[in-house]
Amino acid sequence: MLDLSRVVFTNHALVQFKKRHNRLNLNNQLKRAGLKKVELTTRKLLYLAEEDIGIDPIGRVRRLIDNHCKPALYYIHDGWRFVLIEEGDKQVVVTIERDRNL
Repeated sequence: MLDLSRVVFTNHALVQFKKRHNRLNLNNQLKRAGLKKVELTTRKLLYLAEEDIGIDPIGRVRRLIDNHCKPALYYIHDGWRFVLIEEGDKQVVVTIERDRNL
C-alpha cells in the first residue's frame, strides 16, 4: 500500500490534473478551486488508487525514457493514472493523466 505521508505533488501534476478535469467538465467547483483544493482532491483519489499493472512492456520502456530513466510507479483510480518517482525519502507525483482506455 502507498504511504501517503511520503507523497508530494509537483505543481505540474496539479495543474495538469485541473486542466484535464476541467476538460471533462466533471465539477465546476474544481474549475475555480486553488491548487490546495486540487491537491486535496487528488490525494483522495490517490488514496483509493491501486497499482496499475496494465501498462504493456513497450509502454513502460517509453515511459522510462520519458522520465529520464527514472523508474516510476503507476497507480490508477476512476480513470486517473498517477505517475510517481522516488526522490530521496519522498514519492513525487510528477503527473496525473487520464487513462486513454476509458
